[in-house]
Amino acid sequence: MDKHWAQGALLASLLASSLAANAASLYDFNGNLDDSLGSGPTLVAHGGSVVGGNYVFGGNQGLTLELSGVDAASYDLTLRFSFESVGAGVSWRKIVDFEGRDTDEGLYSFASHLQFVEQAGGPQHFIDSPVSSFAPNQPLTLRITRDGGSGLFTAFINGIEELSFIDSNGRAVFNTGKANFFIDDIDTCCEFSAGSAEFIAVNVAPVPAPASLPLLVSSVALLALRARRRDAGIGA
Repeated sequence: MDKHWAQGALLASLLASSLAANAASLYDFNGNLDDSLGSGPTLVAHGGSVVGGNYVFGGNQGLTLELSGVDAASYDLTLRFSFESVGAGVSWRKIVDFEGRDTDEGLYSFASHLQFVEQAGGPQHFIDSPVSSFAPNQPLTLRITRDGGSGLFTAFINGIEELSFIDSNGRAVFNTGKANFFIDDIDTCCEFSAGSAEFIAVNVAPVPAPASLPLLVSSVALLALRARRRDAGIGA
């Protein structure tokens, strides 16, 4: 296994554990689609199945979450998942749908980049991350937050901010009271991929990026440096 990939996977795993531990609801697919913390509604599956602690889905299969007790305009959601296919053929892969699957708007993987698509009474507007973060069958941790006061929408991948904008048109508000994951809208065709999800964590209100994140990054980097020094026979 590539050492850099392994170090990144360790960081993502630690970050995911930290975020999940602070969730109001946690769907970790421990044999079912229930909230393992007991307070949230059961996820609704559109195909797919729970296998070995993961939700495994085919093309245009996914999950719906009723946002009971969560402000549709002010939220903090974290997902850990992977897609089987990115960047081939139709390059869009829908991750989160905010509009009840009635429009093409939402959060996507596009040609291995994170992209938000909005269309508020005019042509589509694409908000792209400059970072290539998606690779086939490689899990990543996506966190999205929206501040209900300012409208600030922010998306992080593995703890790193990838895109941010003021959602003045409310396109990142869950206007139907439901969040849809991995399944395409009915307005377009074929913008999906099969894949696997490890968990979905829901917080009641958005919070800043964890204050411990720089320390977490430094700790993982230090461990990696010490391992390299040992490999080279240098005293740590």
